[in-house]
Amino acid sequence: MHPGDGFSNAKMDFSVGGSGTGKITYDRNGNLLKMGRLGVLPGAASPVTIDDLTYTYSLSNRLDKVTDAMPLSAQNGSSGDFKDGSNGSANDYVYDANGNVVADLNKSIQNALGDGAGSSGVVYNHLDKPELIRITGKGTVRVVYSADGQTLQRAFIPESGDATVTINEFVYQETASLAPLAATPFSGTGLALTSILFEEGRIRVITPVSTGDGIEGLIVSGNLSLPNNKEGAYDYYIRDYQENVRMILTEESHTFYGTATMETGRATREAAIFGQPGAGNEVTITRVAKPTGWTNNSSAAVSRTGNQAGTNIGPNLLYRVMAGDKVSAQVSYYFTGSPGSSSNPDMLLNMLTSLAGSIGGRNVTGGLVKSNATAIGTQLSTTPGFPGVVSPTGNINAPQAYLTILFFDERFNFIPAADGGVAQTQVAASWNAATSPLALANIKAPKNGYVYVYVSNRSDQHVYFDDARRCWCS
Repeated sequence: MHPGDGFSNAKMDFSVGGSGTGKITYDRNGNLLKMGRLGVLPGAASPVTIDDLTYTYSLSNRLDKVTDAMPLSAQNGSSGDFKDGSNGSANDYVYDANGNVVADLNKSIQNALGDGAGSSGVVYNHLDKPELIRITGKGTVRVVYSADGQTLQRAFIPESGDATVTINEFVYQETASLAPLAATPFSGTGLALTSILFEEGRIRVITPVSTGDGIEGLIVSGNLSLPNNKEGAYDYYIRDYQENVRMILTEESHTFYGTATMETGRATREAAIFGQPGAGNEVTITRVAKPTGWTNNSSAAVSRTGNQAGTNIGPNLLYRVMAGDKVSAQVSYYFTGSPGSSSNPDMLLNMLTSLAGSIGGRNVTGGLVKSNATAIGTQLSTTPGFPGVVSPTGNINAPQAYLTILFFDERFNFIPAADGGVAQTQVAASWNAATSPLALANIKAPKNGYVYVYVSNRSDQHVYFDDARRCWCS
């Protein structure tokens, strides 16, 4: 909730109640009968119902099935809500003679022994401890116990990819193939240590990276030196009162930088990073030959923006950030003459078109955000303060050309300038060979979410940009 909002109009609402506006209902034995939950979806202006659950019991306290009547069935289970397996009139839960759950069709826990859909998905040992769990579409969990029920080995064998084997506090990746129904314990012929567990979290084994050519680079490092050219990074678990891990804080460090050189030799690579995909890619459609007057620039190609250029948004970049990450951006620019008049383009529409293209077409956002790209644009267009940020009025004696960094939260709500969500700088009133590039340094992400960095020009006058450089540190 923003400090200026009243509780009654807060955008975040995760209230739990009964069906509709009613209360949670129970039967005479205290079992849940009806429960509903509100939540927030990307692009939704107000909270929506994400769960409308009905619980069914068979003349006992044993749960047979849960039915979700939520109206957003197309996004069932994708917004932190209950996922209804849609099993028709059949029961969702199956039990053995000892009362243990052996199938959960809402979670696709079934067919552990390969004997058909709807069959037992959990096999228990003589101590009623699960030793085999099959999750259809994901993989199989195998657990080995001592005679007194202590866990000795746990293995997760995915339907594709390498298995993960845990022995005491040591977690290994098994590169050799493991059969889900093979005899246990697994001896491990291709084990590689991936992490060491301790009470507050884990030490994760990483391969340090240090690559770069001055145009694009990546540095990944931990804080412990390990054998075989490995490093360790401490991860700390933040748990709730039920010991569920709700957040992981890491000491692993990432630094990435990339540059839109605009050169034709890097066209394919840069178009895949900077700007929306497809015919509207801003690297491709703004590329022109460098003006002869830009004498202190050795490039052959640059980005041209402005009303007369036909494109107001230049190279841009969308990516995920965590609270506290630092983002820096820099871009060289060139123009001649005075600003003159402006035909007032629809900067809001132009910017949202570019942003929506990146949301829907880049592998940055999750499926829930991608599927709501249009709704996100609609919401942003009416968000107080957002249009003014997209179409600012700075120095009227200079071109209305800017380098901008915008932050959004995980649901793509705009974070206003008052909360640290905006950084922006305008070109100078005149240009000469000594003019410094536009630069925004070490801008902290105020929340977990996304950052959008772009150059723009809403003047009739051409403004040329080159070597747009973005750096992200976490």
